[in-house]
This record gives sequence, C-alpha cells and structure tokens, in this order.
Amino acid sequence: MEMTAQEDNARKFELCKKMTNKSVKCLALFFAVAMVGALAPLGSAVASMNPTDPAWHARIVVKGQFADLMSAGSSLYAVALPTKGPASSGTRVVRVDPTSGKVVATSAVLPAITAPQFVDGLVWVAGERSRGTSSSQSHFVVSELSASTLRRIRVIQTPLGRFGEPILAGGPGGLLWVGVEGGTSSCDLRRVNPATGGSTTMAVVRVSRNPCAGMTLDTTGRYLYAATSAGSSDEIYKLNARTGAMIGHGFFQAPAVLFSMVAVESRLWVAGGYPGTEGSLTYLSTSPLKVLAYSNVGEQTAGTLPSFGQFPVADYSDGRVWVGSDANLACFAPTSPRVLAQVGQGPPKPIVTDSLVVAGGQLWANADFGPPTGLARLTPPRTCLP
Repeated sequence: MEMTAQEDNARKFELCKKMTNKSVKCLALFFAVAMVGALAPLGSAVASMNPTDPAWHARIVVKGQFADLMSAGSSLYAVALPTKGPASSGTRVVRVDPTSGKVVATSAVLPAITAPQFVDGLVWVAGERSRGTSSSQSHFVVSELSASTLRRIRVIQTPLGRFGEPILAGGPGGLLWVGVEGGTSSCDLRRVNPATGGSTTMAVVRVSRNPCAGMTLDTTGRYLYAATSAGSSDEIYKLNARTGAMIGHGFFQAPAVLFSMVAVESRLWVAGGYPGTEGSLTYLSTSPLKVLAYSNVGEQTAGTLPSFGQFPVADYSDGRVWVGSDANLACFAPTSPRVLAQVGQGPPKPIVTDSLVVAGGQLWANADFGPPTGLARLTPPRTCLP
C-alpha cells in the first residue's frame, strides 16, 4: 500500500530521531530515504516535474543518499550518508565529475560532518566531536581536505558546548568562521586561521543570547551574516568578515529551527521552516537590514514570494539564487524577488530537494524517485539561465 505524504514524513522523522547525533542538522535529512546499493552511476531514473509548469527535467546520475551539495569549478561535492547504521556515524565527502557522473574521490569517514566550504582552494568540513571529561573540554573537529583527493590534511579542534551542530562559513583570503547551530545557549562565532591550523583564534564574537540558526559569507567576502532564532522572532546580524565588528542588526518573522542563507552585495535571502509545515523565503536589503519581500506563512499576513515545502534550501550558483524544497523549486536573479521560473513537485515523486548547485555548467540536486535516491542532473527552464 502506498504511503501518504504525511506518513512518509513521519517515517523519516522517526529515522532521524534514531541517529546518534540528534541535533537539528538531522532535519536536513528528512528529504532522504534509506539508500539502496553503493555509490554508482545510474541512468534509468528520468522524470519531468509537474507538466503544467515550466519543465525541469531531472535524471538521477549517482545512486545513494546525500546531503549538502557544493560546487567549485568543474567538480561537484556532496556529503554521502552511510548505507547502514546511524546516518551521522559514517558520513564522507565525495567528489563527482559532472561530465561523466562518476564519483572520482571519496574521503575517509568523518562522523556527523556538515556542509563543506571552500577556503583558498581547499575543502573544509566540521562535525565529529572530541569529548573531554567535562562539557568545557568538549570540542568539535574542523577538517581540511584536499580538493582533488579529499585526503585529510589538517584538523582543528574548536570549543563547543554540549548541544548544537557546528556550522562553517568560508571564502577566499583565509576566511573561515565557525559557529554552533541550534544550541541551547548564545550564538558565538569564531574566526579561525586555516593557515596555522587554527592555533590562533582570530576573532570571537557573541552576536546574541539566542542560539545561532544559520550563517553565511556574502559573495564579495566583505561581510558575514548570522541568523538567530528565539522561537517567536528571528534576528539577522551583519558583521565585518575579517574582524567580526558589528555593522548592522535587523528583525524578521519566519520561525524555524535553522535557516539556509545566501548573501550577495546588497541583498540577503533566508529560507527556513519547522518540521511538517510550509517553508518560507525572506528577501532583505543588507544596508540597512530590512525585509523587502517574504512568503505568506507564519505570522506574516501578506507575502510577495512563493511558499515552499518544509526545510527549503537556498543556494547561490552561476549567477542565480536557487531555492528547493519537497513541494517546489524556483530560481531568482540575486537582486530581485521576481520569480524567474517555478515548478511544483509531488507527491507523486520525483522529489528534488536540498542544495541546487551548478557544476560543470549543469544544475545538480538531491533527488528521491521513491526509490532510487541520489544526485540528479537537472535541466531548468531557459529563464533560469544567466
């Protein structure tokens, strides 16, 4: 008997609760289902989305269960989840050749890793914990990987409270910021020095007494943006990306446990939502930090942006802002709230979610064809192309 969407979400929620790492990062894994088989090319799963909308043709190329896609030049990177056991225990980073669709490099097991970041041509990930005899001695491990082989080059240990999930924001010029997402205490951000292995913390900033809910560097590398959530209202902080000096502060209403964020020179996109509810998208100016447009969900009464399914993810890639969720996909010019193209998704499947990125001139995302699951290559409408 076929499961309803509500039953399917409930099953994924129960799987998530069984993970060793029960932090909010597991919410991003609700979109995935149990992986069938090892990493391998797969060419038979092909589908178009809702035929009444602009066509976004999707084809699964790499079979498996993935999260947190990232692109750099001619390579696609993703976090691969284990085939057995807790999803947080056996995570690895994989590099995919977008032309052939083959996995060409795989890292060692790096438990509970989060979204990869690029800093001066090297891959950085965070996640696994190194525990001492007390919570004050607990650390999480930030790892530096070769961009080609994914061999671990360096390890940094950074203080971490008993709760929460490490998050990174990285960019050129040695910019590497570390925060804790979804913890129960304040939002503390640290800039570490990747060149020295993190032996010197270059800046420590407490932006709020509320927990961190997201963090990103803007595309110019000049500013760092951090979101916090108190449940009833949310805040955005704008910092100098090198010194951590506070530049701006603003409020918005899009309650979520975590946010996916994209920052360009003058605009900020924030996507988020609670489990089992519609996801929201908020579009802000950055000087001052002010809401310009938003989805019609939550406490807001008049939205000018489309609503999305639960846990929408926003990415900037190839000159476009891409937003994906389990209900619909959309693309935007980075400094305009006008939708360039939007398509509705299932049920029935396929469902394409989580981290839409351009690699090798092609759009990639996670996909659930019910089964199989894997990395899908998409052909978006022409209006999405720069």
